[in-house]
Amino acid sequence: MQKGLTVIAILLSTVLKAQVKISGKVTDTKNKPLVGVSITLKNTYDGATTDSTGLFQFETTEKGSQVLEASISGYRPFEQAVTLSGSPIVLSIALKELV
Repeated sequence: MQKGLTVIAILLSTVLKAQVKISGKVTDTKNKPLVGVSITLKNTYDGATTDSTGLFQFETTEKGSQVLEASISGYRPFEQAVTLSGSPIVLSIALKELV
């Protein structure tokens, strides 16, 4: 029984370490926070939506080179290449209004 619990604990710690935390803030060009911006890793289900202060945060198990997308109606879509290597990523994104 003890060996089984040890194996489970090791497997869980390995899985938890494999996640990368991505967080940041989305503003407009006047540095005002944007609410409800969709932030995703392109071609995955991983992502989040900004809160009332423009902040977002999510974890992913994806690895390597990825493309982060930010979009909301009335603003130009934003894309940025990111490399997921296990270290947390913190981003500051400024979206430009559509004319």
